[in-house]
Amino acid sequence: EVLVGVTGGDPVWGSSYIGKSVAVYKSADESVTSSTSLQNDNEISLPIGSNETWKGVLLLVAEANASGGMKYDFTLPSGASGSMKGTGDSDISCSSQSMTSAVGGTGTIPATSLFTLAFSVVDSSITSTVQFRFAQNASFGTSTTVKAGSILTATRTA
Repeated sequence: EVLVGVTGGDPVWGSSYIGKSVAVYKSADESVTSSTSLQNDNEISLPIGSNETWKGVLLLVAEANASGGMKYDFTLPSGASGSMKGTGDSDISCSSQSMTSAVGGTGTIPATSLFTLAFSVVDSSITSTVQFRFAQNASFGTSTTVKAGSILTATRTA
């Protein structure tokens, strides 16, 4: 079972939701220019409850000038932990990285790419949001863009 369009919602998952999935679809391009400060993506996030475990994949379509590149991470609720690993075009740099509360591992891309970020999150304390963020890897006047059509899918496993 897949629920689509939970972005901006705050569903109450409950214990009956274990084994079910959600999909969050990015409907509009979003860009950053001349900035290396990570910013929240306006659409790509996943609400999670206390004591929940989620596994998912973000299929990310991004455009970045090689001079500006792109960096990205996920922020997690306080008390949560997780990991992510990116795969895709040969120019993508994202080894398996640990994520901790409010800090994610950061990967980079230098040019237009289609790639996946597989992730796992274990929350231990509060209901909150796993938030995807992005910025330029080096400040540059040509924008770095997360494209419409990117999609996050996740399954609650515990």
